[in-house]
Amino acid sequence: MKRFLLGILMAVSLLLIPTTVTHANTINLKAINANVHRYYRTNRAVKIKVGLVNKNKHYLSRTLILPPNTIISSNSGTTDSKGRMNQMDINIRYLSYAVVKPILKNGYYLANQDPEGNFSTKQFTRIKRPAYRLAYSDGDLYAGKVPAANSNFYETNQILITTDGYLEFYRYNPTSSLTNPTSGFLNQPTSAAKITATKVKGNSRYLYTRTKVSGTNATHIKKSGNYRYRLRITNLHKPQTRNSENGAGYWSYYSIGGKLFYTLIGNDDD
Repeated sequence: MKRFLLGILMAVSLLLIPTTVTHANTINLKAINANVHRYYRTNRAVKIKVGLVNKNKHYLSRTLILPPNTIISSNSGTTDSKGRMNQMDINIRYLSYAVVKPILKNGYYLANQDPEGNFSTKQFTRIKRPAYRLAYSDGDLYAGKVPAANSNFYETNQILITTDGYLEFYRYNPTSSLTNPTSGFLNQPTSAAKITATKVKGNSRYLYTRTKVSGTNATHIKKSGNYRYRLRITNLHKPQTRNSENGAGYWSYYSIGGKLFYTLIGNDDD
């Protein structure tokens, strides 16, 4: 009888453990609706309409000007015979604070819905994924281990590698009156710097900045020049699966400056 009860307890405990995938090759990225970004560079200044919202869900429309040579990402968009990009969405949330700062207003935050529109190839040029950007990641990485199933996966400090080449650190601070209530982060990063160079070696990429980005544990390697700080980011190839109310989410572990971070790489939400 004791052995029978012990067997039941062991079976239940296994069911309560969050699902873990142990090797990257076991995930079919096409089958799981992986995060696939298309990258574009602005050929000239481009105006787009962006939404802001406050805690009372009051909505404001703002015009954001993307400077020439700004790199953006999109999860959709095709080009027709007339050179128009049909319904291309622009991932505003992964642009740097330096770009979106002019349209921000105290008490308001970027709306979750990214702007869409028909653009011209005269405005944007399709480019390869920049070396500083991670494959199958939106660029937002969160400190620690992936939480258990049905948890809030974003209640921890964040490192953001923006599409336009900035390294930003956001401290999780949900108690501040200025914090975005849906994310727990301020609009302005705690610390940020322009990425001046990137080197990729195997599973690691090294981001170089002229100034220190507090919270990233970057190494100070030079006293002057554009490459004073170096941050090592290593893909640990230990993807994780966690269930939530929106279905299964797939996460990947990275070591950033010797500390563990995770990022969403796909989901089953169709």
